[in-house]
Amino acid sequence: MDGRDGCVHDLVAAQAAVTPEAVAVAAPDVRWSYRRLDGRANAWAHHLRALGVGRGDVVGVLLHRVPETVAVLLGVLKSGAAYLPLDPSCPAARVEHLLRDTGTRVLVTDPPLARRYPGVRVTTAAEVVGVRFTPLGVDTGPDDVVCVLYAIGSTGDPEGVVLSHGNVVNQLRWAVGAFGLDEGTGAVLHSSLAFDLAVPSLYCPLLAGRTLWLRADLPTSARGDTGLSFVKTTPSHLRLLAADHVPERATEWAGVLVVSGADLRFEDVAAWLGGPVRRIVNAYGPAGAAVSCTAYEVTARGSGRVPIGTALPGVRVHLLDGAMRPVPRGALGELFVGGVGVAHGYWARPGLTADRFVPDPFGGEPGARLYRTGDLARELPDGNLEFAGRVDRVPAPAASPFPVEGAS
Repeated sequence: MDGRDGCVHDLVAAQAAVTPEAVAVAAPDVRWSYRRLDGRANAWAHHLRALGVGRGDVVGVLLHRVPETVAVLLGVLKSGAAYLPLDPSCPAARVEHLLRDTGTRVLVTDPPLARRYPGVRVTTAAEVVGVRFTPLGVDTGPDDVVCVLYAIGSTGDPEGVVLSHGNVVNQLRWAVGAFGLDEGTGAVLHSSLAFDLAVPSLYCPLLAGRTLWLRADLPTSARGDTGLSFVKTTPSHLRLLAADHVPERATEWAGVLVVSGADLRFEDVAAWLGGPVRRIVNAYGPAGAAVSCTAYEVTARGSGRVPIGTALPGVRVHLLDGAMRPVPRGALGELFVGGVGVAHGYWARPGLTADRFVPDPFGGEPGARLYRTGDLARELPDGNLEFAGRVDRVPAPAASPFPVEGAS
């Protein structure tokens, strides 16, 4: 489906109007209805606007995974701004760097963290009273920015990828159908909001009238949750769970297990086939391609790498040589992504943006661009793509709090 027919917050608000009393967000001992979530998000939008926040601004969000955090994110979008998700476990110096890099003037956080960042206007939930049922009515569109997601890029430094509503909505609309949101209770958010892995887990259930379950970590969900629509995870998470024998103990955990990782191996998913999940999907894509750009459903055991599949609706993929020419089927080429999934670029990095987001000679649309992933792949005889490594991999610094772009 085309991502140009709505903004993230508008779609959540529309769902709230349809299922106002359904449970939107749940954490241990806390459940919020869609009515409360949308009303609280409106309250945050009005509050942020009173602080001078508007279209084109970036609001820092340094919060733990609780229902209030979801309302804050939606409130930022309703105000017309974009959010910068920050992990509370991230060192203060790193947070300060990202706040400066994005020009963030307003930071939403918890009182214990508020004093660490004197250079910005800090606001907390205590300043926002009650709920409001009247939205601001800011006229945002598909080209407005949803968030800035930082990852360790080819330079070895954190680089902020700018995702638009058009980027995100296109992926979410596909995922709602592909990840089985017509069944089950919803999805679990178990990872930091600062990681691109969190985007579909956060919003898909809210677009489908299901529940967003907030959990401390993945093992907690695997051992205690049942009937989830889908769970999104990584190959490394699967290996840890398998080593802890979780697949043997988990019962009817989820309908769909979505693995976000280019280098997924068949042995990583062997323990899950025919177990506590009904379907397994390998969803590939770096943040610069709006988190996911191809997908492959694992239906049988095999060996070696699991294919990364074919392009999502609205997305085009090309395997090109060094002269930007398509390579023959079976030959290695660098993977380029086109279509609605291409991000705006890198925040305040015009040179890097020009290098990685290049003119699209195949698109036919004025100004169309391709995203250069830096990943190598080949087309298999059945038309699916197989990941074959990085063009030039630069490891993340030790103990980096950021993901490595291209690693998902």
